[in-house]
Amino acid sequence: MSCRVQNGKAILPNGKESKLFNELIGATRSSTAATELYEQLHSKEFKSWYGKDWEKEYTQDLFTDENGEPKLVSEEGFYSFKNGKGETFKLVAEIKDSSNALNIGREAQEDLISTLVGFITKVRRQNPGLLKGSKSVERYFGIGRDTEIKGDLADKLLEEAFPGATPEEAKAAYNTLMSQGAEAMFNSLPEGVGLNEAGTADYVAWEVFTAAYHNWNSSYNQTTGNVESVGVREILKDSLSAYGFKLRDRVGAMEELDDTPERIHDMSRLEENPQDKLSAEAKAILGNIETGELNIFGYPAILSMDKAYAIMSEAAVGEPTWSE
Repeated sequence: MSCRVQNGKAILPNGKESKLFNELIGATRSSTAATELYEQLHSKEFKSWYGKDWEKEYTQDLFTDENGEPKLVSEEGFYSFKNGKGETFKLVAEIKDSSNALNIGREAQEDLISTLVGFITKVRRQNPGLLKGSKSVERYFGIGRDTEIKGDLADKLLEEAFPGATPEEAKAAYNTLMSQGAEAMFNSLPEGVGLNEAGTADYVAWEVFTAAYHNWNSSYNQTTGNVESVGVREILKDSLSAYGFKLRDRVGAMEELDDTPERIHDMSRLEENPQDKLSAEAKAILGNIETGELNIFGYPAILSMDKAYAIMSEAAVGEPTWSE
């Protein structure tokens, strides 16, 4: 973790707590992602663009907050910073307020993401080499936009909505639901196929899972390219850093292949989060801790690495040595 950030807080030289870091946490919903972005703002590249080494001065002006740190500006679908030349510095990763993007309540959305993380960790545990190549990652997660193919993970979630269904039967039930409504779907379910009715009165698993499948990919404004509706895949992608790894997408371009322009699809990779300076073995342990409780949908709750760090830090307070 960053030396500027200790125990989830960034304290400035004058003793004040960084408002900027707290705003980054609020925007990303992840202390790990916020720390990575906070480090980016301390880089020589950013300071050169910004026009001054703001760390040496912490003076207030139009482009800083009350602590003298760069002011975070909310744009359409992303966050940025401004400099004295009127230029915009867009953060490397779009930050979206996705805490309740699916309109199912924050806790229910967190349990949905926890359920998906559980599926991913099980696959990684059973098939360690499965998600090493970009093609296999794309096939599992989907490519995020401009396609009706959602990927194996989304298909798995849809199957979980209909216990006993084959992948084909689950998609047929979903298509009936979307085209004819719930009553027609109920009547069309094959013998031996049911509905996953775990959850609460407000958030029933089969309803949430089919809605998540329907909204798997984000929708974009064709004119501006900005995100108009945040999809489940994007929310999951933003959440993975809390579990020790990242889903990194790279958008391809038009290329000439055999004299024919062809679109090169997004290339995706699943990577270890470089912000966590841990061995692969340690990450495998800390990123796969089941709390022993079930989330509202009846699946094992997975402890995020952020929470694991917090628990370990609290437990180590007052202990003079590591073993103690």
